[in-house]
Amino acid sequence: MKDSSDNDILLAAVRAQTRVLKLPTIGRECEPLARQALAEGWSPIQFLRALLDAELAARTEHAIERRMRAARLPSPKTLAQFDWRRAHGLERARVEDLGRCAWIADVATELDPAAALERVGRGERFDLVLCDVMMPGMSGPELFERVVACIPELGAAFVFASGGMPAEVQERLRATGRPCLEKPISTAALLELLVPSVPSVE
Repeated sequence: MKDSSDNDILLAAVRAQTRVLKLPTIGRECEPLARQALAEGWSPIQFLRALLDAELAARTEHAIERRMRAARLPSPKTLAQFDWRRAHGLERARVEDLGRCAWIADVATELDPAAALERVGRGERFDLVLCDVMMPGMSGPELFERVVACIPELGAAFVFASGGMPAEVQERLRATGRPCLEKPISTAALLELLVPSVPSVE
């Protein structure tokens, strides 16, 4: 009981310090990432890296949002909000069918890069891997390198997505030779990736 109480006090102190230092994401993510670090046997440096990756990713997303507001760009819209009267040359039924993604046979989502690596190790294969560059515990380029070391042909399926990254990660990304989409990713850019992967029905 005392250990739990001491941990709560320590966590409260860490969160107070992150507020003073203006590191809100570290304050929010420190507890779940600490649990993950213990469960997976991370080193202290790996834990620190995961915290900083989370903070950097959040700041990058917020910077993009601020720039969009400053540029007075319209907020993202769904197909339900789209004005089809202005959709010159677009077939509404076809676009809505694509938007439902019913033509995709199987979609898998994995938030933990280590878990994604395990799935590949168990024999799962993918036609397209849309991978974040900045992730807790392991960068996208690092995941790519580890996957390719085991299954070289799967490297051709990788496409990265990023809202910003440190210079050393940028160098590692460039070395992969794979494309990288800038966040926020447009629907058109996503469809351009997905549609060529759809098997022909002709």
